[in-house]
Amino acid sequence: MSDGAANTKAEQDTRTAYQVAANLYMQENTVTWARFSIMVTANSIIVAATGAAASGTHPLRVLAFVLPIAGLVLCLIWWNMTKRGLRYHDHWRTAACGLEQYLTKTPQSNVQVGPVQTINSAEGLRKDSRWWAKGYAGSVILLFGVVYVVAVTQLSIRFSVAGKNVEACLFR
Repeated sequence: MSDGAANTKAEQDTRTAYQVAANLYMQENTVTWARFSIMVTANSIIVAATGAAASGTHPLRVLAFVLPIAGLVLCLIWWNMTKRGLRYHDHWRTAACGLEQYLTKTPQSNVQVGPVQTINSAEGLRKDSRWWAKGYAGSVILLFGVVYVVAVTQLSIRFSVAGKNVEACLFR
């Protein structure tokens, strides 16, 4: 095998690795934000159900307390899922960008950049935009957590009757 053929084979392997890393990066991006959207919907349903259970002439007091607690647990699961997804996202982005830089710096590289965009140019984002997205995700999760804590606190005050504790009020 000649030196040129080995170089071409190595370039082809690098291009294939780049395509795989770029595809995994884009897929992880889609999956992470799809999971995020599902969790926003699930938490919104829990907030609405808590309001419905706590209101009316005959409030469902046990359900009104259980739902926000379940929502807090869901927020912890959501936080961990999002954190893991963003870590995978960063990993595949770093891998794709590293291979992208290698391919564009290789002198014998026959990379066709024409209409195909690279990871960096396709994003069209500032370097700090990924940190902004992580902050946005964390803020939304934290907001739901605060809503659940406030709901439990308000329900505790509302359902407590003249010196009776919440448990006595729940099961009367």
